[in-house]
Amino acid sequence: MSRHLVYFAHGETTALPAYAAALAPAGDVDIVLVRLEGRSSVYAQLGSDLRDDDGRILPALRARFPAPEPDDAYATLTLITYSAGYALAREILVGEADRDALDAYIAIDSIHADLVDGVADAAELAGFVAFAAQAKDGAKTFWLGHSDVRTAGYASTTQVAARLLELTGGEGGGFVVRAFDVRGEGAAEHRAALTEWGPGFVAEALKSRLLT
Repeated sequence: MSRHLVYFAHGETTALPAYAAALAPAGDVDIVLVRLEGRSSVYAQLGSDLRDDDGRILPALRARFPAPEPDDAYATLTLITYSAGYALAREILVGEADRDALDAYIAIDSIHADLVDGVADAAELAGFVAFAAQAKDGAKTFWLGHSDVRTAGYASTTQVAARLLELTGGEGGGFVVRAFDVRGEGAAEHRAALTEWGPGFVAEALKSRLLT
């Protein structure tokens, strides 16, 4: 059975066992935590710091946060982001070479954007839209799970989800958008994304990608 590598931006050490257990049926899956203290700006800065002369981020990310096995030991590469970790994904997905190198991206109540005329800024979502197009064609997997947590001054994950569906022409193939409401509004709802529905969501998203 193939071995798979998963990078988890803004995940938490205490949550990793639940994700490992959920992914266990897929075989050998190594999860590498990318955890920085702060908000989305620290992940945007990380992406900027890691970008090489060719505009790529993933090679330096893998060097700074090494996996247990060499790169060529893995059949697939997945990025998961929770909450503020989306800013790293935004930086990665801007580049065509990094999009091609990534097999799957799963956002767990993650992906925000500035508001322009009341809707999420399309320019900030360009990389996500490009990856969604590849997913709709079946080449990639892109699942976005969003909650009803409200935001002030910037687009919530629900507003971003609506905007992505508009910009991409809707779901299809490996592009899936799903709403969750398990704890009501606020911090408890956001936390539930990581600790309650997140593991199952990730496992469902990656099931076909990792088992093929």
